[in-house]
Amino acid sequence: MPPPQEGDVHVVERTFTADDVEEFAAVSRDTQAIHTERDPPMVHGLLTATLSTEVGGDLAVLARTMTFDFLAPVYAGDTVRCEWTTERVDARPDRYDLTASVECRRTASRRADAEQTVVLRGEVTGLVWRSDRGGSD
Repeated sequence: MPPPQEGDVHVVERTFTADDVEEFAAVSRDTQAIHTERDPPMVHGLLTATLSTEVGGDLAVLARTMTFDFLAPVYAGDTVRCEWTTERVDARPDRYDLTASVECRRTASRRADAEQTVVLRGEVTGLVWRSDRGGSD
């Protein structure tokens, strides 16, 4: 895998389902009625934030901090596109320390007025081990 570079952009997109919300409610034990008794159910904010962890996983990033501002609700059936932009990379002997900005935007919804809404903004800091220097993967 190539080392992270400042300015790298990575994108993932997902349509959240009622089953996704139900499974996340069971795992997180956040079973508030807004997630379990609405039609459509509201997607947990942290479930929406897993879009950024999907990118981080693809890039082998070990997160140190993750901060998110949840700006608008997401409902089952909505499609959300997450854009990760690597803002800073500091090379160390055994790793790359990085900072990335994250923006998640709803791209499709049953509610026509809800499309193109920014639903989450955040920042991730973490590290990627250098495979060329014998770091751990």
